[in-house]
Amino acid sequence: MNAIAQLKVQRSNFDVALIYLPESWAACFEGESFDFHDYLKAFCAPLNIPIQIIRQSSFERTCRANVMWGLSVRALRESRRRSVEAYGP
Repeated sequence: MNAIAQLKVQRSNFDVALIYLPESWAACFEGESFDFHDYLKAFCAPLNIPIQIIRQSSFERTCRANVMWGLSVRALRESRRRSVEAYGP
C-alpha cells in the first residue's frame, strides 16, 4: 500500500494508475468476507487515485483487440469519473 500512497505525490502526472496483480497473489484476491479488488478501490478513493486493476487472465485471452478495448474503456471510465467528481459534469 505504500507504493500506492506514493502515487498521491505524482497524481497530476497521470489519469489512471494501472495495477497488475499477478496470479501468485490469487489466494489473497477473495476470502469469505474479503475482496482485494474492493479493498484496493476503497483504499485509493480517498487519495483521489483512480485505478484499473489488471490480472494475468486479461492477457491470456485469445483476442488481443478485445482485451485492449476493454482496458481502454475501463481506463477512460475511471478517468472521467474522477474528473466529474473533481470538476463537475
